[in-house]
Amino acid sequence: MSNKALTDAILHMAKVGGWEVDFQANTVYWTDETYRLHDLSPGEFTPDLDAVLEFYAPESVPIITAAMKHAKETGEGYDLVLELITAKQRRIWVRAYATAQVEDGEVVKVLSLIHISEP
Repeated sequence: MSNKALTDAILHMAKVGGWEVDFQANTVYWTDETYRLHDLSPGEFTPDLDAVLEFYAPESVPIITAAMKHAKETGEGYDLVLELITAKQRRIWVRAYATAQVEDGEVVKVLSLIHISEP
């Protein structure tokens, strides 16, 4: 088994996904497990920041929005527990840890780990 296949299998068993917001390219990248956590597959959805926010419960949207804004402005990460509504309308609680990638004093990306959590 390759290192990538092993890593993917372990992340799937642990229900741990990852995503990246690239502010320079204005793109969002999800790992395969992040798609699975959202009850989606890579071929049926292309994430962008606005579309991703629509998966969060209304009361969680201002929290993740403020955290992303703060990370982009300060370079500080976050650790949040949020309610997510999947494509199949399942309501799950997720924990999101994030760190900002800074180049030449500017935040260029936010990298996040996401996994199912208890509220």
